[in-house]
Amino acid sequence: MPPAAWKPPPELEPHLEYRADNVRCLICTNQGKTNVGEWIKHTTLKAHLQCALHRQASENETAKQQIREEDLARQSEAYNADGVADFPVFNPLEPSYVPQMFPVAMDLDDDQPSIPMSQLLHELGPAPANVQLSPEETRAVLEQEFQRISLNHQYLAQLNVAIVNLLDAFDVVDPLRILVKIKLHLLAHILDDIRRFGPTIRFATEIYEAYNGVFRLCSVYSNHRAPSRDISLKFALMSHVKHYLSGGYWRSLTSSKWIQAGGAVQRVLQDDPVFQCHLGWVPLAEETPAFIKALTGKKKGFILWKDTIASRHWQRDIHPTPEGRWDLGQYVVASSGDRASIGTWVFALQSGKTIIGRIKELVDNTLAIVTLERFMISSQCHPEFLWPVLRRPTGKEITEDGVQSFLALDSTSIQFICSVQHDCRRGDCQPSAVQKSSPGTGGDRPVIR
Repeated sequence: MPPAAWKPPPELEPHLEYRADNVRCLICTNQGKTNVGEWIKHTTLKAHLQCALHRQASENETAKQQIREEDLARQSEAYNADGVADFPVFNPLEPSYVPQMFPVAMDLDDDQPSIPMSQLLHELGPAPANVQLSPEETRAVLEQEFQRISLNHQYLAQLNVAIVNLLDAFDVVDPLRILVKIKLHLLAHILDDIRRFGPTIRFATEIYEAYNGVFRLCSVYSNHRAPSRDISLKFALMSHVKHYLSGGYWRSLTSSKWIQAGGAVQRVLQDDPVFQCHLGWVPLAEETPAFIKALTGKKKGFILWKDTIASRHWQRDIHPTPEGRWDLGQYVVASSGDRASIGTWVFALQSGKTIIGRIKELVDNTLAIVTLERFMISSQCHPEFLWPVLRRPTGKEITEDGVQSFLALDSTSIQFICSVQHDCRRGDCQPSAVQKSSPGTGGDRPVIR
């Protein structure tokens, strides 16, 4: 418990964790505003609760709690069947129908794997009278569709975790982008769309700006009399193809039955490499870890060992021949399968210890050697982003601890690549280029490069 000299407000007690001499603010820890597991003294708790960092974290936590309450209220309203027209009394001797769309969004919870048919039919509501099915067809369609949804709970749960993690990452770095980018805003509604319309491929519409070319060609190859109508028809046909290939159902005009494409048609996505290429489902190229790809074409060349950077930082007993010819490398394949070229930041292993650095040279002969410029991780995080800060080794670390600024490592030591950003604000970088805008707008501005 806190010392008797000062006690925090009662509403903050559930968010504080105490031990013998220290205390931890769970609000800041959960928001990522402090290092995980960081404890502070009881005497500094009051100052921490009054700082701007804690107030911002508290406001974020309150906003997230309000969003969770609104989502819970919205889901509760989805189960409210008040005002929905009563379903007629079910008679197995009379034809029934299946509605085309749910009047309200329905969530099937894990703790309710099955729903009574009477409640289900009551919540579905009325449907157009021209959609007629026999009792057996009605039961078969309902059982098949809702069994498929119930079996996909694990998939939906994993997808929900992935979406939440992505939005949380944007919330930490740039929350406003979630509102500006409509694609990020729509991610929260994908689960409802999957429950209602099936796999996302059925209603996916574009792949970034590359889809603009598809839209343009739909107009180019029209009859030029009603281009809007032709574009709509072409998009409808493309939606039909996606619906067929993904196993969607449609009502036959001849037999009045709900049918779907055959097994061979549905296997097109798995068997046809052309479709896979258009959808981006191309198998990843198999890379051999520690392999150094040599430069090709006009850039292909070699270098003598005595002229390499690695020769100046070689620490092994056996030295390569000074006049030996070594091929210059284009990239090296890390243990994770990442391609790391010159200038790439990577994590590597040196005598069993994990280090971080930037690749300066790649050479290959009898050995595959990666020359790494080593950097150290500072003990203090960035004051604004709370990210780790990298720095070059200090003179004391080099002379007393034996830390080297450059290392000649085997290519097997490279583990994986990472992203490192330059801090222009703390580096006092000045504009060195001019970004041109459209003529006549006067929007030219200096930029940092």
